[in-house]
Formats: sequence, structure tokens, C-alpha cells
Amino acid sequence: MVNGSYEAAYTMLQVNRYVLRLLAVAIVSGSISSYRSVQPSYSTPLNSSGLIASDANNAEAFYKSGLTKYNNKDYQGAIADYTKVIRINPKYTSIYTFRADAKFDSGDYKGAISDYTKAIRINPKETKAYKMRAIIKLSSGDNKGSLRDLREVAKLCQQQVDKAMCGNIQDLIRKIEG
Repeated sequence: MVNGSYEAAYTMLQVNRYVLRLLAVAIVSGSISSYRSVQPSYSTPLNSSGLIASDANNAEAFYKSGLTKYNNKDYQGAIADYTKVIRINPKYTSIYTFRADAKFDSGDYKGAISDYTKAIRINPKETKAYKMRAIIKLSSGDNKGSLRDLREVAKLCQQQVDKAMCGNIQDLIRKIEG
């Protein structure tokens, strides 16, 4: 039996990780007000699935639950929760990337490529989706497809002034090209 204090502390740790991730997204997007609007209530108890009962149709609650499951290596549970987020908000670009990550980690590479592609269709500047899709393509022997994605990553990261990432990507492109 898990100690109640430990369980409460663990739940708060997961909530804090979730809040920090939301804050990082808000800072990157320049929208601190969006962070404030989705902060979980610390006084509201979570049910056994980690969701607040009133949040059954709340994309952020399913996102948080999926993130917790992903962190606990419950990839199928994370995929299910992320799928619920997509049903509620199909234009939420990052959730396709998160679901793709869970599919990738569970070994569903075809499903991961599909979700990374959906993320790119919604947001053509989704650098991580291009990068991860390139890695999967490279490992499956699709060097041409991998190079296309890596060149797009190189172009995007130069626009985003991420020189360290650009250098690594350029090195990888050179290795693949021979």
C-alpha cells in the first residue's frame, strides 16, 4: 500500500512538472496569459486517472494525464489521452508531436511518422516533428526522405537562430550524403 503522503507528494510533483512545461510553452509562444488560464487548481483533488472530474472535456486535463502516463512509460495510456485532446482540439499542433513521441517510444514508427506529419501540416515550422521524422526515416533506410526533413530543420533552426542545433544537423546531413 502506498503511503498517502507519498501519493499526495507524487501527485504534486506531476502537477508541478506539468505547470513548468506549460510555463515554458507560454514563454516560448509569448503568451503568459494562456499559461495563467490553464493552471490546475491545487486545492481540487484528482481522481484515480489523474483528471479533475469536472475536466472530462478539458483538453489540458487530458494533456496532463497523458504527460504523467508518458513520464511513467505508459505509452499506450499517453496515446489514448493525447487522442482525446486531439478530439477536443484538433488544431493543437504540439499534441500530435507528443502523441508521436509516445508512438515512437512504443515502437509504432509508422504511427509516429503519421503524427509528426500531421503536426507539420498544422505548423510547417514544427522543427522537432521534422527532426524526429527524419530520424525514423533514416533508421528505416529512407535516406532521401530523411535528408529532405533534415534540410528543412536546418533552414528552420537558422531562422530561429539556434546555431548549436544547426551545426549538428549540418553534420548529420553531410554524413548521410556521404
